[in-house]
Amino acid sequence: MNPEKWVFNLLLPFLFIRFCTSIDTLTPTQFIKDGDVLVSSGETFALGFFSPGNSSRRRNLVLFQGDRGSGGVVWQSFDHPTNTLLPNMKLGLDRRTGLEWFLTSWKSRDDPGTGEYSYRVEPNELPQLILFKGSTRVWRIP
Repeated sequence: MNPEKWVFNLLLPFLFIRFCTSIDTLTPTQFIKDGDVLVSSGETFALGFFSPGNSSRRRNLVLFQGDRGSGGVVWQSFDHPTNTLLPNMKLGLDRRTGLEWFLTSWKSRDDPGTGEYSYRVEPNELPQLILFKGSTRVWRIP
């Protein structure tokens, strides 16, 4: 056998190896790490932490319709920030869809439920960042 065919035959199986793993169940002691995907048993949806291609949107939890995202994105955590703004997350309002991105405080130090304070972009006036307590403006960047 010539060397080119030998090398090709040796490397051929590696072309079919996936660069992420998928499982259909997750126990309380297991973790999903970057590159892992949780696929429902009927392949109705896929869920995982990953960065598609060379994307910089790391640590984005994405829920896809269909196996491996064939049906598109149903929900992703970057569209629903809580109390932390990460690189590549958005703040503001998408006027086309009506989706608003803002930060919300926790109820207390030990309770991550929705708190009283929110930090938003005021879209109706000159866009500016405003801190709200409930619906009352508390502070704004001049």
